[in-house]
Amino acid sequence: FTPNDTADYTTAKATIHLLVTPAAQTINFTTPAAPVVYGVGLISLTASATSGLPVKFTVVSGPATVIGAKLIVNGAGTIVIAANQAGNSNYQAAPENLQPLIVTLATPLITWNPPAAITHGKALNSTQLNARSNVGGTFAYSPPAGTVLAAGQYTLTATFTPNNTTNYTTVVARVPLTVN
Repeated sequence: FTPNDTADYTTAKATIHLLVTPAAQTINFTTPAAPVVYGVGLISLTASATSGLPVKFTVVSGPATVIGAKLIVNGAGTIVIAANQAGNSNYQAAPENLQPLIVTLATPLITWNPPAAITHGKALNSTQLNARSNVGGTFAYSPPAGTVLAAGQYTLTATFTPNNTTNYTTVVARVPLTVN
């Protein structure tokens, strides 16, 4: 500092040390729409850091993987997704933001057309008991194959148990049958 009156004052010098610390930041992580059903396509993940720095997603637990900002669901259950921002020279690391996502069991698609009427005395067989599913599994019919029904109106029932009960539910289908 140089004073205006140099006759009475001398030039002074001062050093100031200023410590600038990185600023705090937070992450706003949009909760994915839930629940979702197993078999869903890619799920877009959306998050932003108050710093404007890019956010990284990871799967903490559950049957899923992340590629960039896309979640790939690999099975039914609870998935926990983390959003993180590590910070830089201007920003501290953001506190991790966790979001759960519930993935429910899928319902297999059963195709079973009502069979043509049969005549009394004819046993039920694969012509009537011919339900199909879009996933692997087994059908249990009621009444079962080999049953001879009296004349009348009936409801045939097929209970489908999928091979993959971790991701698919058991399904019951019914069709009408006329016995002449």
